[in-house]
Amino acid sequence: MVRPKKPIDVLIADGKKHLTKAEINKRRREEAAVKADAGMVVCPDWLTDRIARNIFHAAAKELKKIELLANLDVTTLAQYAESMAKYRQVTKELKGQPLLVDKPTAYGNVKIHNPLITLQLKLSEETRKYGDKLGFTVGARLKLSATPNGKDPPKPANKFDEFGDEDA
Repeated sequence: MVRPKKPIDVLIADGKKHLTKAEINKRRREEAAVKADAGMVVCPDWLTDRIARNIFHAAAKELKKIELLANLDVTTLAQYAESMAKYRQVTKELKGQPLLVDKPTAYGNVKIHNPLITLQLKLSEETRKYGDKLGFTVGARLKLSATPNGKDPPKPANKFDEFGDEDA
């Protein structure tokens, strides 16, 4: 598994890597290549739940501040908001309910896990996955700055190629 790249400004701020100007410029071009337009970020009309719409708007506001939201992310953000709204609803419904419930069978009642807990766990996992795709954690935000195809650039043919053309 390839380790995702850190944004060039983070590397420079950390001071842990000594990069040439050409390498820094190349990395900045790569990061700029994955930036998408963010001018049409609006909540989709199919997202009808009021709480989900509020979650969408709040998350969009925060993601715009750190320039991590683009038009291409609207559907993913809406799916995140929908699953988060459902997660909150199930969590509220679970309040005060037992972990085990009776299930009637032909042989009498059997104790089983409360089905709402299973639903809550599934929604939690779904929400986490969408959050990772959108950069809701520091690690996820760093992964979003990887090269456009998600792979490291090819190694130079010889040791002098890495210096590139300084005039470019």
